[in-house]
Amino acid sequence: MVGMNTGCEGIRRRHDTALYHPHTLSNGIVVWLQKSTLIPSNEGFLFIVFSGVGGRLDPANRPGVAHYFEHIPHRGTVRYPSREALMNPVAELGGSADVANTTADRIIYAAFLPEENLRTAAETIFEIAENPLLRTEDIELERDAILKEYEKQQSSGDIVSSWCFLRALYGEHPLGSNVLGTPDSIRAITPGDVRAFHERFYHAGNLVLFCGGAFAERNDAIRTLEKQFGSIRAGQKTDLTLDHPIPFKKTGRVRVHEPKAGRDSIRMAWLLPTVTARDAVAITELGRVLSYGTSSPLFKELRESGGLVYEHNLVRCESRHDASLIRFLCPTEKKHFSTAERIFFDVLQGLDSSYVVECHRRAQLERKRTFLTPRIACYDPVDTPDAIDDLLVYRRPISHHERETLHDSLTLESIFRWRDFLLETKPFVVEIHAD
Repeated sequence: MVGMNTGCEGIRRRHDTALYHPHTLSNGIVVWLQKSTLIPSNEGFLFIVFSGVGGRLDPANRPGVAHYFEHIPHRGTVRYPSREALMNPVAELGGSADVANTTADRIIYAAFLPEENLRTAAETIFEIAENPLLRTEDIELERDAILKEYEKQQSSGDIVSSWCFLRALYGEHPLGSNVLGTPDSIRAITPGDVRAFHERFYHAGNLVLFCGGAFAERNDAIRTLEKQFGSIRAGQKTDLTLDHPIPFKKTGRVRVHEPKAGRDSIRMAWLLPTVTARDAVAITELGRVLSYGTSSPLFKELRESGGLVYEHNLVRCESRHDASLIRFLCPTEKKHFSTAERIFFDVLQGLDSSYVVECHRRAQLERKRTFLTPRIACYDPVDTPDAIDDLLVYRRPISHHERETLHDSLTLESIFRWRDFLLETKPFVVEIHAD
């Protein structure tokens, strides 16, 4: 017997676009080179990832420094002293190099160019990461842009609710701080703060490269990257041991009043040490069984029978290198909070094993029509960058076929073990009131 013995074990998507092989440059930088059976276009991509370097390393009194710094290199580098000088050569070749993103755990920059322009991509990303000018006037001029970004973020009720939840869950831990900072901290950040962040954290010990798409087909890809990035100064990977312990096993209930949230919601959270990739797949499958799609039992009870919610996919597992979070999110009026909680636990308690097996079988069959382009397999500006996040959590990317193998190996016992954990472990509950 394999897994749940659905008869669909072994079905795989035709092309595994998330397969990467490691290569180490002379200064210790690891390049993850994509090995895909499908390269659908002439576009190549190059990502530079500062792994473990993000908002959680902000100074305690200056939340937002990591994100603030992310903005500055695009304003000019030693070789390309203005935004136009940096970006125009890439644009003239039909490419782009303006993608950048900061989370609590990493900062990335990326370039997308035709296959023959790998050298240009490498030169551009190198300049952004290694040689930003960090001029005082640029740092001051960018302040208003970041404040406007903060204002835009605050116009989204769902984002505001999410940060209210994280702040309540993590408390004083840096993971409870908005990566953008606050208006006061953004105004308080100095050019010295920005320069110190770059000097302390931007070195080869924290740097990883992802190279893929058409670039990965080039025989000289690693040689080109060695020539460009091999000169970056070596350094020890930043120790992410923090003074603030993560509040594992946190329980209780918090009520947050936030009009900017736009609508009421209740969130239940189980925060625990990082689970294995196999357990993450099991928890994700449990969430899918409970609340993914219109036939899922939680969706039917909350929406079809109760009219409490619009959304589905309400149960998720989110992992980082030092913690995993299982959460149930229910956006509904506060008068329905207790009903939503009761329904959640009733559905958990009454979960039918035959329905679990059927959902598992359908998920296996869905692989036949799954297609991800090489770029999305590494990073999408909207969705989570799976390969990069895998590196942060599990120290290597996990390919689609490997994850499908883990999925096939799931048993009813592995699903119901996590079901029982949720039933037997008190959650931390956050009520968000939008009035």
